[in-house]
Amino acid sequence: MKGSTSSGTYIFSRPKYNSTYSLLRVEPDGNLKSYTFNENVDWGAWETTFKLLDGDDHESLCNLPKKCCSLGICDDNQCVACPKPKGLTGWSQSCAPPALLPCKSAGNVGYYKVVGVEHFTSKYTEGDGPMKLNDCRVKCSNDCGCQGSSTGRNPPNVCWFLSLVLWLR
Repeated sequence: MKGSTSSGTYIFSRPKYNSTYSLLRVEPDGNLKSYTFNENVDWGAWETTFKLLDGDDHESLCNLPKKCCSLGICDDNQCVACPKPKGLTGWSQSCAPPALLPCKSAGNVGYYKVVGVEHFTSKYTEGDGPMKLNDCRVKCSNDCGCQGSSTGRNPPNVCWFLSLVLWLR
């Protein structure tokens, strides 16, 4: 994880029952979960013994890669808004970024200004910078793989180039 100075082993879950029947899985929503099988029951034998993103104090569900569909703002484990050219609207399943122009039309790209949010990957990556907001936009506009850009508050003036926008938190 970005800025981590720790090393060693982290025990996030201890298998219950018989560890022969335990597994670690990345779920379709992007969450990492550990399961242990209890052979002494008839129903609900697979027990979830760990969730990386649990919605409690440990980690917010807003860090799940597809929590708010293609584009949305997540706060307090809930999808709360959808950025639009004229501002924020209520969130719905249809919240999505606009269709991208062909790459050679990059000079005509517009950006939404959404204050007080950050991209979900900013917690795990360094970003580029320091860089001014306009320089960040120009660099993204000139990169055909960039679908958006985000500047950070902490550290300030750091730019993230987003090849996949997904959602904001």
